[in-house]
Amino acid sequence: MFLIFSFLLTYSLSETGVLKRVALSFINNPIAKRNIWCFIGFYFLSILFLGSFTAPTTIFILFYGITQEIYKILNLNQGDKLARNMMIGTGFLASISCAMTPIAHTFPLMALGYFQASTGNIISYISYLKYGLPIGIILGIITFILLSYNIKNEYNLKEINFEKIPWSQKEIISSLVFICVVFIWLIIGIWPKTFVTLASLGTVWPAMIGCIILSLTGCLNISQGFSKGISWTAILLCAATLSLGSILKMEEFGILAAINSFLNPILINTNILLLIIILTVVLTNLISNIVTTTISYNLIVPFLLTSNLFNPIVATIFIGIGASLAYALPSSIAHIALAGSSGWATSKDMFKYGSVMIVISIITMFIIGSII
Repeated sequence: MFLIFSFLLTYSLSETGVLKRVALSFINNPIAKRNIWCFIGFYFLSILFLGSFTAPTTIFILFYGITQEIYKILNLNQGDKLARNMMIGTGFLASISCAMTPIAHTFPLMALGYFQASTGNIISYISYLKYGLPIGIILGIITFILLSYNIKNEYNLKEINFEKIPWSQKEIISSLVFICVVFIWLIIGIWPKTFVTLASLGTVWPAMIGCIILSLTGCLNISQGFSKGISWTAILLCAATLSLGSILKMEEFGILAAINSFLNPILINTNILLLIIILTVVLTNLISNIVTTTISYNLIVPFLLTSNLFNPIVATIFIGIGASLAYALPSSIAHIALAGSSGWATSKDMFKYGSVMIVISIITMFIIGSII
């Protein structure tokens, strides 16, 4: 239910034009037009910012449309380094932004949902953000350096001048509602003991009330939102894997006991944090993020809940982060496949730079996880 209403909230932002307006404001300013590195930096920053509360494929499609306009203005052709690197960066940063926060992001929310189903306890957004934000910011900076250091400053960026129009009433309402919903989520996570009543109601109700307000004010068409704004594949897979996860812990089947007996000698003699990071980041670049989240959680966290080897909350958070960081192969997630088949970048490009980002991501996550 949380995923459904989160998708509807971000769908409203997209349909009313808020997402595109904010995206263009990053690149349509004097500082961004000083040189090509400022421009790429602001472009990447806009993806990282908007992607932190928007589904990765949605954010990729939005910026894919924006890049086409930029390519036309700068007379870029397929094969040009700037066009290629912008497309690669769009795909990479859509993944990185998904790892930063659990807001409207399927894989982090799946991991947190599994933990709640297993233990009855809720992992707060603040606990997730403590790791997700620094990891995302560092990986965003590294992506910028990797893809912009060899770009020549030879483009007339002043030609990029998107028309500025006043904010509409629907844009203002949808923005305010979304900000209020996120604010409630954050205060519940920061001060759960102060807002006991609100925290006891869970995290679904702010998004649900927000969607009702958006619907009543004409900012959200519910029927269109349910048909176009929600990834039902992700919802159904999430529900199915939650059910399968509950079967794994039933003592009468003995599945969890068998897994524990197999993993026990491995985990005792291994750095568990590093194992989780390598498993999730490598696996999510080979197969579906959803499958990665499910396999990683059910292999490791149930065992940690019955032992004192490692904090299961931190393990769950890092599974959500690692499962989001897809870069290399089209089999990992839709927007990486779209970037590699766009003509502006190839699957070979995505694999080449993606392999570098896999190694960098593993190192970055391990350092942050060891420090915090």
